[in-house]
Amino acid sequence: GAHSYVAYALCGGDDEACACDPTTASTTGLLTPPRLSRIIGTVPEPTWAVESIGAFDGVNPSLLPRLVTGSTPAPIGEVSRWTADALNLPASLVGVPVFHGVGDLASTTVGAVGIGASSGASYMYLGTSGWIARCVPWTDILSVDGTEDRYVGDGVFRLLHPDPSLAIVAASMVTAGGNVEFARKTLLPKGSNSAKDLDARANDAKAGSDGVLYLPHLNGERSPFTDPTARGALVNLSPATTTATMCRAVLEGVAYNYRTLSNALGMDTTGAIDEPLPMVGGGARSKLWTSTIADVLRRPIAPKSDAASVAARGCAAGAFRYLRLWEGADGDLP
Repeated sequence: GAHSYVAYALCGGDDEACACDPTTASTTGLLTPPRLSRIIGTVPEPTWAVESIGAFDGVNPSLLPRLVTGSTPAPIGEVSRWTADALNLPASLVGVPVFHGVGDLASTTVGAVGIGASSGASYMYLGTSGWIARCVPWTDILSVDGTEDRYVGDGVFRLLHPDPSLAIVAASMVTAGGNVEFARKTLLPKGSNSAKDLDARANDAKAGSDGVLYLPHLNGERSPFTDPTARGALVNLSPATTTATMCRAVLEGVAYNYRTLSNALGMDTTGAIDEPLPMVGGGARSKLWTSTIADVLRRPIAPKSDAASVAARGCAAGAFRYLRLWEGADGDLP
């Protein structure tokens, strides 16, 4: 990932600093498939599928980076003098430990629901893209004999969690908040086309947008179906359709896609769940949008007060634990 390169560069290109975290590595399809070990609740440490990768002509699996595993990883190196000089960094940073961190999904997950309390926890992310993710124990996914795998299907992705007893099971949409960016620039006049302006216009329209529907697939789609050629659309327009109606339809279209993500993950949308679903990402700042999503999912939504910085805290969580600045106890967030 990009963070892998930044960490590697900070260490001056030291070979030992060439690394990757398991969550990011699990997006490549190059790891050995996880298998539930006889030690209940865990899977073996992830490894590259060296034999399979090496079977392809011209592919050298020894070039793959080492994997930095665990929820309390050690530093991969130190800030080098060469890097500090090249970037004009303060000399006091030379020798400071460099922690690799984890990719965006794992960072957001740990920042949103923590480590110790994350077994079974769920949350939703509403940024440029969007997803709903669950932290699921491996014992609820795999059977010891390898014959069962609960989360296999189109539109549902299963990635490794920093905690080896858990997997991150997610359903994601390629474009979530990006639809608002598109709509505000396209539908609203310059000078009055901020995200707040779009919210205000959408608030002037009735719930249901007078039957106007919006398909939020501007850049293809991952969930609940996978189709890179899918595109967005406003449907059921009439001469009575207003800008306000179209603005609200965009918010509602994204909200209904979140409902399909929730359904893909087997989450209840019947109104039987009273527990709030945490929301992170820049979209959490919109009260109209969060209330619309709550209505569509039929459950309370709890936007985080620092929703835009949750991923940064989650990325630093491993370093916090290693330095004993955060214990990662149940219910405790970094």
